[in-house]
Amino acid sequence: MKKNYKIIYVIFIIICSYFISQQSAISKETDIDYIIQNARQNQLKLYKEVNTTIFYAQGLYKEKNKEGKVEKEILTERRIYVNKDNKRHEEYLSMIVNGKKLNREEMEKELKDWRKRGKPQTETRMPLTPEGDGAYNFRLLGSQKVKGIDTWVIAFEPKQKKDGYVTGKGYISKDNFSVLRMEFAPAKLPKVIENINLALNYDKVENYWIPAKFEMEMKIKVGLLIDLYYKHITVEDTYSQFVLNSKIDDSIFKSES
Repeated sequence: MKKNYKIIYVIFIIICSYFISQQSAISKETDIDYIIQNARQNQLKLYKEVNTTIFYAQGLYKEKNKEGKVEKEILTERRIYVNKDNKRHEEYLSMIVNGKKLNREEMEKELKDWRKRGKPQTETRMPLTPEGDGAYNFRLLGSQKVKGIDTWVIAFEPKQKKDGYVTGKGYISKDNFSVLRMEFAPAKLPKVIENINLALNYDKVENYWIPAKFEMEMKIKVGLLIDLYYKHITVEDTYSQFVLNSKIDDSIFKSES
């Protein structure tokens, strides 16, 4: 009889241990700090192992008026070079503006007009990058499939709403903590921008998940009672033909400084 009690006791201990371990695993899986820490480690691994990236980009830019009529449409093909310091050079291969294919001289004129608008004064500090470390608060929203992969859906917002920071959602793979999609907007909007939404979709390239599509929708409005100036701008950038860790001469980035 005593022997039977001992067997029952051992079985009870085994069952309890199993349920405790299962509960611990579930608790760990839904711990936002654990998810963010591993996602950051994954991004850091990408930065350390991928020193340069060369890829092609196909871009579609549209400007619409208040009535929804397209006033300007630009199609571009570029070759893009990015080095380990995140310096970027874009080589324009072709450009079509409102259905007309531009020659090299016309294309340079269009690009010159774009550059007059200037570059952002502050670089974006995304939440899972080293630049954004410690500057964001995170919440776990739940789970969702992205590209057929189970992901955690996280919300993020900066601790201080300053230029260069964003607020939004991220989708992180439950399998290996890779970022599969980011949806965001600037935490601090200029007064003339009524609304802006941005998104990055990632694809697997070799052993890394890398941004493969950029999307933006923005509404610019000047005037309170009367719209003195209004534009609805959409941008789609699709990236392909990635080459990782190929040697890039530093001189190619001099024109970007």
